[in-house]
Amino acid sequence: MNSTPQPSDEAPGEANPSNDDGTGYWMSERLDDGAERRWTDLGRDYSEAPGDRDRLTEAMAAIRWYRHGESMPFSPGMLLQEIIRASGIGAMAVAISALPVEFPEPDLLDRDRNELQPWEYQTCSTVAICYRYRRRVFVTHFLDLGLEAVPIAHDIREAAPLKDHSLACAAGLHGACRKHRTTDETGEACRCECGHAARQADTA
Repeated sequence: MNSTPQPSDEAPGEANPSNDDGTGYWMSERLDDGAERRWTDLGRDYSEAPGDRDRLTEAMAAIRWYRHGESMPFSPGMLLQEIIRASGIGAMAVAISALPVEFPEPDLLDRDRNELQPWEYQTCSTVAICYRYRRRVFVTHFLDLGLEAVPIAHDIREAAPLKDHSLACAAGLHGACRKHRTTDETGEACRCECGHAARQADTA
């Protein structure tokens, strides 16, 4: 099976377990805004339990987008720079969640959590990278474990260019708007009614 993310046809909220071999995703679902979320096999230990997946979903919904050159918290900012450097992704924007999540230490994930002590858990955060591929916009969410980052999920949105809109706004990711139109070479501001680009211009 090709592990490259591709949109599927599930209705919102329906699961679509894959037959992947460990290099792709183990479950796919539709989000309320029509995006497809694919939960990665690499992050399955953190997302397979429904309660864990719910906590990760809450954390991923609490992300704040940062445009290129915008100041951000040091540690997650360095992690995001390293992910971008190592992957070669041309990121449109990056994001950091304001909601931490707790998980057992990596070598204790297969233990019964009722047997674990409080000090055997670590506080983690989620970060995300937004990038485009053809006419789609991808958001890849990572769990920041301190010394490593585990890809947790890919969100996939269709983003056909809209006149006077940035690609991010065309995909509904208004927080990632870089304030310039998708097809305009003059650098004029995005005209999306969300107003995000105008607010960014006022504070620049």
